[in-house]
Amino acid sequence: MQTQKQLQKNNTMKKIYYQLKISPEYGASPIWYKATEDDFFDNLELTTANFKNSLELLERIQSWDNKFQSTFNKEYPPESGFLIDKERNEYLKELDEIKNTLRGFSKKEIIISINNI
Repeated sequence: MQTQKQLQKNNTMKKIYYQLKISPEYGASPIWYKATEDDFFDNLELTTANFKNSLELLERIQSWDNKFQSTFNKEYPPESGFLIDKERNEYLKELDEIKNTLRGFSKKEIIISINNI
């Protein structure tokens, strides 16, 4: 597994964005971006096209997002989310690690927006 500095050094993402936001949402990628200051945030698809040299980083984000997606309650969506504190805490710890890895690809501080956890 590559370290955060190795991933950044290898320029694992396609480009440097004006700003990134990590915001898990059901049915969408958790990574959002602004190309310029005046843009609105747009969803960054989790595809190899957007993660130039690192399938490892892409797979890490996908795996992390899958944990969140699996908490969706189809029967009653308002009750979606992590039911076990330990799982929630592990998820949030991974969030912090992913944020640190992505830091070099955003000109501005990365925004974290968590609503349904």
